[in-house]
Amino acid sequence: AGIALAAFLVQGYRVWPAVLVSAIVLYTATLGPVAAVIPMSLGNTVEGLLAAYLINRYAGGRHALQTPQNSFRFAGLTALASLSISATCGALTLCFAGLARWADYGAIWITWTIGNFASYTLVGATVMLWGLGAKTRWSTAQTVEAVAFFLALLLAGFVVFCGFPAAFRGYPLELLCGPILLWSAYRLGRRAAMAGVLLLTGLAIYGTLSGYGPFVRHTPTA
Repeated sequence: AGIALAAFLVQGYRVWPAVLVSAIVLYTATLGPVAAVIPMSLGNTVEGLLAAYLINRYAGGRHALQTPQNSFRFAGLTALASLSISATCGALTLCFAGLARWADYGAIWITWTIGNFASYTLVGATVMLWGLGAKTRWSTAQTVEAVAFFLALLLAGFVVFCGFPAAFRGYPLELLCGPILLWSAYRLGRRAAMAGVLLLTGLAIYGTLSGYGPFVRHTPTA
């Protein structure tokens, strides 16, 4: 979802066939060659087009993340788009096709909605910022500082979300991530900050699926 939105905003609406084909390939690889693949792929594509249209009209388009006002509008509009088409279409399709139980419709819809919104605001925003390119080049000192930032973030991510080292497990270490992310926001700019958030999110997902960190629950959707 995030990559599709960034493609629509950076490259234009004309890339919709590529987005649709990519969605079909992804769902086919996941579910197999079933009839449900087509409506689900169409739902994803239409939702991406809707989100891109709203952002182009009300939040500065491809430059939406260059000002605080448009950044908040970007988040609000992607949340609105996430609640509309893809999750509803996908959940209904899975249930009608017998690939999911109707009793699970609510959980599927909520998971789908949150997943799309997270993808828009994390993956989509990162691709947008890096796709536009930088206006200035980093100096040698800034490059060294960026390397130090990502190493510090990796270390914090392993400690907080991956249970390494074992002696630190069980301690409330989540606040370690905040100062490091603020470091990137104030010193290295939007692109480095978003890349750092995306990296930390990946570590959090990996650690949670492995049974470590503060987000572990009894079920994946709890």
